[in-house]
Amino acid sequence: MRKVIMLLGLFFLLSGCEKKPIAVVDGISITEKMLNAALNERVLEHKAQGVEVNAMALKQAVLDELIAETLMIKAAGKENISVSDEEVGKELDLRMQGIDEKAFKKDLKAKGLSLSDLKKRIKNKIVVSKFISQLVPPQSVTEEDIKAYYQASTTPFLKPELVLVRFIQTKTKEESKTVLKEMKEKGMDFDTMADKLAAEENAVVSGYVWVEPRIFGQPIEHSIGQLKKGTYGGPLNGKEAFYIFMVKDRQAQRPETLDEAREKIRAIIYENKRQAGTAHWVADRKGKASIVIK
Repeated sequence: MRKVIMLLGLFFLLSGCEKKPIAVVDGISITEKMLNAALNERVLEHKAQGVEVNAMALKQAVLDELIAETLMIKAAGKENISVSDEEVGKELDLRMQGIDEKAFKKDLKAKGLSLSDLKKRIKNKIVVSKFISQLVPPQSVTEEDIKAYYQASTTPFLKPELVLVRFIQTKTKEESKTVLKEMKEKGMDFDTMADKLAAEENAVVSGYVWVEPRIFGQPIEHSIGQLKKGTYGGPLNGKEAFYIFMVKDRQAQRPETLDEAREKIRAIIYENKRQAGTAHWVADRKGKASIVIK
């Protein structure tokens, strides 16, 4: 954490006064406050990912991104691309999901942003995304593109292993053990016990559902992996409860057909097209724009 604080301080020293423009793009100023906020945000992202940060290189990379963003926002204005307060509010709500107000304000402070600053940044990001979608529309990905990508891929697209499971969830390990003991003593099968507990409302009981074992995290994923079809096991310790799982059926991992992989491939191709199209547009526009670095 100390290293991150030192880096944030270094960025401030490199930038100087926050009100001073660090770049002017076609008459539009990029202030040092904007650059500092973007740098702080990026440093915290790298910290969360455990990535080493080169202060000077990161500063240049973020400045380049702000210049590109400024060019696209100006172009979006000419195309009458707009963003409503409702759109900004929805994105803000998504960012705040699972975060209490105190933690949210602390995060804003760490990034050097006020709430109004954040809303402006969100609005700019949405404007840029809309501009890029207009520049490279989703329908630019054709069925021929998808088929060619699927056939040329050296690594098969895999449909993950799936298990058909049902679970009994209890608050304590002792409760789960009591359930298992009763099943053994009375010779009850899993479904009979699960239905009994559900009717009595003595435990949380699910229906059968096809899922990827990995969604449960370790060690539950590993434990489910050891259960044979038609067997149950537990108690398994989850984050806030204990589980008894019944594995009714399994589907092994296998290569996906073109139909199964189609939307996944479409997303990959479209993202590649967006990146390439944006890079080409920005490079062309930079050559024609007036860009002054202070």
